[in-house]
Amino acid sequence: MGTVDLSRVGTDFRKRYAGVRMQQGRVLSDDVFNNAECIDEEDMRRTRIDVIGPVGSPDSGFLPVVPAGPLAVPGKVQFSIAAGTLYLGGLRIEEPAADLAVAVALASSLRERPVRSGTVLAGELSLAGRLRAAGRAERRLAEARRLGFDRLITGPSRGTDGAGPNGPETAVDLRSALLSALVEG
Repeated sequence: MGTVDLSRVGTDFRKRYAGVRMQQGRVLSDDVFNNAECIDEEDMRRTRIDVIGPVGSPDSGFLPVVPAGPLAVPGKVQFSIAAGTLYLGGLRIEEPAADLAVAVALASSLRERPVRSGTVLAGELSLAGRLRAAGRAERRLAEARRLGFDRLITGPSRGTDGAGPNGPETAVDLRSALLSALVEG
């Protein structure tokens, strides 16, 4: 989704409104419809959390599939990720830049090694494991710093040969991102 063109959204979820009602003689503005949409979206998000849970998939998507038998290589963790849908906090993950975070979380769990403190991951993974940069990496890093994180690992962007001293760290593939993100074992 690109930019959102709304004149005003005045929804305050602390007030716990359940809906918007039309009133006779009252002029309807786009704000009324915007508030109704926000309330409906929040209601659906909460329903998905109740049904699916804080993190989950209604269709077994994103589950790691570990090969058995002759495909497994001793001493090496191999897995694939099942296709499907993943919800986090009741919101469907549609952001391609979430690929890296999901892959590192799975690898962290399988290797029993935590992600380094203060690290944010954003990047799109290709089928070959190459990493593409997340859009607006500088803005993502600024927002992450505002929230208390201090580093962002993403793929290399076009025309750059690495990160500046205060910019995002770059990794060319999943392996190098894992080396940078996970605590030494």
